[in-house]
Amino acid sequence: MLGDVVVVCEGKVSFNKPILSLFTKHMRHYHRPQIHKWAPTTGYEVSNDGKCLIKPKTEGSGWELPVFSVEPLLDEITYIELAIREKGHILFFGVAKNNTVTEGSFLDKYQTICVYADDTSLGSDSVTVVSDCTVRSGDYMGMVVDKTKQEIKFYKNGKLTAHSTRTPCTMEPMYLVTWTYLPGATIEFCERYPFNSLAEY
Repeated sequence: MLGDVVVVCEGKVSFNKPILSLFTKHMRHYHRPQIHKWAPTTGYEVSNDGKCLIKPKTEGSGWELPVFSVEPLLDEITYIELAIREKGHILFFGVAKNNTVTEGSFLDKYQTICVYADDTSLGSDSVTVVSDCTVRSGDYMGMVVDKTKQEIKFYKNGKLTAHSTRTPCTMEPMYLVTWTYLPGATIEFCERYPFNSLAEY
């Protein structure tokens, strides 16, 4: 649907370039966020049908094993958004080349592309930071993985904060990945800032 016009067709249809360009742009900006699920991982609790990730308060502070999405990112454009809940502000978040990367891989640009959400300098090997990535409880982190444009961008509350230094094609099959630091840390997949509202995309 383009504005109030519904296009229904069967077989081959030819569009002139301006119309095709407008239609393509429209469809890109009406992409809806995918809701992924966190895989059960030792040292974490997963709830709300896999959408909410909690590091139990009985765990100590530290970077435990990474947590991955259940499935790899398969779509041409994937938009993910995280709500930062209680104590969830010290974390790495991004994509991993596979779901077997190890504890210290958040700084390995050949294994992960991550932003560090409590400082603007850590994790800068895999991303170029363009504005403050620091988040607090109540903030929202977003990420767009665009296999067509071959880019990965990160957002805070709908505003661009960083973009990757490596392309998605170098990270296949590519899973979501996160590490949280504080006991009691809680993050959750959500849909707060729509894809078509993102600044600088």
